[in-house]
Amino acid sequence: MLAMALMGAGLSSVDFLNGNMLPITLKHFLKDPFYLSCLLAVNHLGSFLVQPYVAWRSDRTFTRFGRRRPFLLIGMPITAIAVLMMGLLPALFPGEARQAIFALAIVVLVNVLFQVFLDVYWGIEYPLYADSFEQQRLGRAVSFRVAGKELTSIFMYAMVIGLADRNECFPYLVSVAMVMGSLFIVVFIIQENMEKRPVSEERYRPVENIATLAANADYRKVALAATAGMMMLASRDLFISLFATETLGMSKEQFGTAMKWGPLMALVMVLPGGFAVDWIGARYGVKYIMAFGFLLSTLCMAFTLFFVSGPLTLRIANIFWYVSLACHSLSIIPMIFQFVPAAERGRVFGLIQFTRASAGFITALLVGQLVKQFADYRASFALSMVIALLGMIAALMTRRVKYAGGAHQREEEG
Repeated sequence: MLAMALMGAGLSSVDFLNGNMLPITLKHFLKDPFYLSCLLAVNHLGSFLVQPYVAWRSDRTFTRFGRRRPFLLIGMPITAIAVLMMGLLPALFPGEARQAIFALAIVVLVNVLFQVFLDVYWGIEYPLYADSFEQQRLGRAVSFRVAGKELTSIFMYAMVIGLADRNECFPYLVSVAMVMGSLFIVVFIIQENMEKRPVSEERYRPVENIATLAANADYRKVALAATAGMMMLASRDLFISLFATETLGMSKEQFGTAMKWGPLMALVMVLPGGFAVDWIGARYGVKYIMAFGFLLSTLCMAFTLFFVSGPLTLRIANIFWYVSLACHSLSIIPMIFQFVPAAERGRVFGLIQFTRASAGFITALLVGQLVKQFADYRASFALSMVIALLGMIAALMTRRVKYAGGAHQREEEG
């Protein structure tokens, strides 16, 4: 559990850059909010093109290195290179040179590499967790994963992002070092079960994903809840750093100081929260934890929309946001895999990820257009609030599954 949590913590530093540094870096090259959102949306484009295929392909990969690890061994080094290149771009293209077509082409290329190979990792992580831990221990394993991610966020907010006031490259350099640490863990510590499992030999047909989900009520309902979570995140996170630094006039160091308390609060609750997920899941079903997280997200976005006006109120909003995300993060892996046979974990995760990531891509474009239309980053928070409310309803619509020992005990609800 600890090794996999540390592995994920290193890659989470890249995700941190996605939400907190990348919009600031890309704003040097693109001023229009809609075009900026198009470039940032490549993250979600990669998620529904790359992650589902990698998850599906890894179900059918059998090597002496394992099923999932070969993808990590390829994806992590290229991710580190792309992160380094992204951090160097503002220095390579100073001043007016950033507006040249050549500079924009390089930015687009580096951003695509940045996102695509990061998505190779995220396409592997969920199936790898499901392979490594039985259902009744999955909540605890995920709590270690979330704790590692929150520790990374605390470190980056408290110690690293403020360095960007001196040179924007510094946070990227720190992330590169952390990714290389994750690669070390994959090479020398992570081991996979080498047992072969029977899988279908069907071709990868991404267009049929929607039809497959439509044919299975359980997959369809879980996909709706997971999709709402991705859309909510895409809407809130896309411009939060620009909202703080431009609308509220905060420095990057002030932004990091205000934001660090959210992951700290989440860290306090995730380890006991993992045991709570297992306990509640065994008795009532994990869907109630996810629904509660969506409710908190709705209230948090309402507070952000109407009351956040400086560092203190941003800190309060971010604390509640991270608590709501902890509920979502702890419940989503057990929610997805509670219905799925072992041999099909990668394929089914791919189906659900295709749906949620494609929706995230569309949401990012919509957010860019809304912010451009209203000339206010708060428009993204209003959209996130509505989506979170719909997500709570979607989570409550899923079928309750209680599990004990190694067997699921399923119950229909309403």
